Amino acid sequence: MASNQSEVFNYTDAIKAVCADICRKMPEFQHIDVGRVAFGIAVAKNRAERAGEWADVTPMRFKDGWNVIVRKTSSPLWGTKTRYLTTQQVLDAEKRPFLYIMTVMVPRFYNLTAKEKLRTIMHELYHISPNFDGDVRRFPGRNWQHGSKQAYNARAEALAQKWLETEPDPTLYGFLALNQEQLCERFKRVVAWKCPRIKIVEITRAFALELEPRIAELEK
Repeated sequence: MASNQSEVFNYTDAIKAVCADICRKMPEFQHIDVGRVAFGIAVAKNRAERAGEWADVTPMRFKDGWNVIVRKTSSPLWGTKTRYLTTQQVLDAEKRPFLYIMTVMVPRFYNLTAKEKLRTIMHELYHISPNFDGDVRRFPGRNWQHGSKQAYNARAEALAQKWLETEPDPTLYGFLALNQEQLCERFKRVVAWKCPRIKIVEITRAFALELEPRIAELEK
């Protein structure tokens, strides 16, 4: 990547381009439609260099890809109440709801090594359900998010190496070698999409049925 102080560099677009190449080339990720994944940053509250999360994938739907989660709550005053909950939607340019949001925590992510950044990207992509339905990949047992954490991390490492062996264009991923200070030296301005905080909100039964007709079966 040649120095160009007049250039504006979009960090999250660059990560998306890396992910698009990974998903195009690697069978492990060809179920992913990168266009339905939003890529953003979040400012880490803890600014320590390495403490805490480096990145995250937020599923925009619930288990098995359901749009709505149904919960029953009880109180002495009101008795039992059925609540219908969904996530706030984030829409793409075609007004389709994103199914996932991949977020990197800055400045922490900026200052990882290139190898750590790439392994982190693989780690997060592998969380996306093979069904690509807005849910995460689920493992059997109590640790359903990762299965064996050691095996999960080893898989992410192997996937990163496998992608590098496809000989991707170095200009595509060269930015991963730059830390925060180097990015600011290389580019006039570094921009990124700041991910909104995703909340679960309560909705009416009518809207819940519109989003998820299957919930009618739960009420029988």
